Amino acid sequence: MSVADYHAPQIAERLADTLASMSPDGAMLSVQELAGFDQFHTGGLSATVRLTALLSVDAESNVLDVGSGLGGPARYIASTYGARVTGIDLSPSFVEAAIMINDRTSLGDRVSFQTGSALALPFPRDSFDVVIMQHVAMNIADRAALYAGIRNVVKSGGQFLTYDIIERTGTPAYPVPWSSTPEASFLLTEDGTRQALEQAGFAVDMWQVQGPEAAAAFQLPPGVQAPPIAAILGRPNFGQAVANLAASIADGRVAVLTAVLR
Repeated sequence: MSVADYHAPQIAERLADTLASMSPDGAMLSVQELAGFDQFHTGGLSATVRLTALLSVDAESNVLDVGSGLGGPARYIASTYGARVTGIDLSPSFVEAAIMINDRTSLGDRVSFQTGSALALPFPRDSFDVVIMQHVAMNIADRAALYAGIRNVVKSGGQFLTYDIIERTGTPAYPVPWSSTPEASFLLTEDGTRQALEQAGFAVDMWQVQGPEAAAAFQLPPGVQAPPIAAILGRPNFGQAVANLAASIADGRVAVLTAVLR
């Protein structure tokens, strides 16, 4: 999906209606209540729980979420670990929406969002103890610049977690959740991804590739509608995109990479 797909003022309008329907009296909402639409990555909240458990995060940690979307992972980390989390996203509409959601939680003092590019992170060197990135790299052609920029802002000895789709035997069927067409999708192979990360100065602490056995986790159960994010984004084909990804994992064209680096 290109930034044009995300840059739509209607996202905030539709989100405002969703939040009002969830809590008409303006009461604070929990991370769990928001998870149906603010965890915009494969596996949703359960994936965020699993991934962040791999990291060394506590109340003293300063965390960066690259490609933070609607802010679900950032809020989960702040709520669970007490860390301070900064989210950055290329889409002003998503940042506006993430801030709107924050206003309906008790996490505003620990979570912030700003507009910016993953290829030009506006932070000083060695700013963060931990950097996370979930399903962002597939949209970025210049992986060398992406990973070098992240290496610049993470402290020496700090951690970088990337959760990505990688190419195995071919390209996925489109649309997929991150892209409606091949032109906005830039998958790398496992070897290509590891080489790009190591050339940026990262050492691998944990590396896991899930193939066809992981497909079930990416498939919407029969009869289940696409999650509310489809309506908020205005993407009626989101259910088909998820099904295409599941099929592409099942037949071995793509796989799921979880990597923790330092």
